[in-house]
Amino acid sequence: MPIFPNRRPGDNLGGYILGRYLGEGSSGQVFAVRDGDPDKKYAAKLLNKNVLLSKNYPTRSIEKEILAMKEISEMSGNFVKLIECFQTEYESKFVLIITRADGGDVFEWRRHHMVPDYRVINNVVFQVSHGLAVLHKGGYVHRDIKHDNVLFLTKKQPSSVIIADFGLTTKYNIRRPYDSAHGFCGSLDYIPPEACRDMPYGPSFDMWSLGIFTISFLTNHFPWDPSCHKDRTFREYIGSLTEGWIDPYLDAVKLKSARDFISKCLIVNPRNRMTAIEAVHHPFLEEVREVADFSVMSLKEGSIGGNSAFRSVMSAMAEIGRSIITN
Repeated sequence: MPIFPNRRPGDNLGGYILGRYLGEGSSGQVFAVRDGDPDKKYAAKLLNKNVLLSKNYPTRSIEKEILAMKEISEMSGNFVKLIECFQTEYESKFVLIITRADGGDVFEWRRHHMVPDYRVINNVVFQVSHGLAVLHKGGYVHRDIKHDNVLFLTKKQPSSVIIADFGLTTKYNIRRPYDSAHGFCGSLDYIPPEACRDMPYGPSFDMWSLGIFTISFLTNHFPWDPSCHKDRTFREYIGSLTEGWIDPYLDAVKLKSARDFISKCLIVNPRNRMTAIEAVHHPFLEEVREVADFSVMSLKEGSIGGNSAFRSVMSAMAEIGRSIITN
């Protein structure tokens, strides 16, 4: 239910025309908007300060999300881009004008595609891995990588995807990559053991989430028995995991390279977990990577690849036009 009942499609919102309600993120609701150019379509994330404060969501966190989005959106085409930000005069609301993704999120796509399409899955996992490599190199941990927060720009596949919702994103100390971020947060199914144990962490937090993201994308199931919730809390269950815990669940994954990719993301010890750059270069993503040499090389050389690299990836992926059934 939208928290802005007085807003109607066609209303003016800071010079933008309000459209339909699109969904909800960790700190606000999202609507389609457009400006005077009919070819330019955006989304508006509306943050109601009073509602957020009533939920003990501090103003500092709102400002933190805006500042993080501003910096991160300039890093790569892998992320939702912040076009502009303003505050409404009478309604005490922050408005973030951001990239509009018309293809829906990965969670929605999964619900309509119960049989895995390896071409789409490979494409998505590669782009998310690349985005995380850029994000981590920039000193940020996303902390909420999940199917709901990865969006297709178009309904037609293969599509570029963007990582959204930076409400939980935090900085980390690059010189201390395993123990410089703190706090139990995120979506419970995707949170790593170290966070469940109230231990400090770093970008390896996101790599665990990527492993859960990938195995549930491939199998349409999370890798645990629902009965684990009966005797103790799920947080305690994740916090008690030991190395090799994922092995019994990998039988449901057909590709050998995918099994290896997932197992390296879901290593319990974060210091031994695969990094995002290693994920980009993993054999599981080889076919996508072969048409993304510019983007991959930019990571090696320390610069950041942008939208042009991913336009070429999408063009080449369209030419491949078949499911990835080897490796």
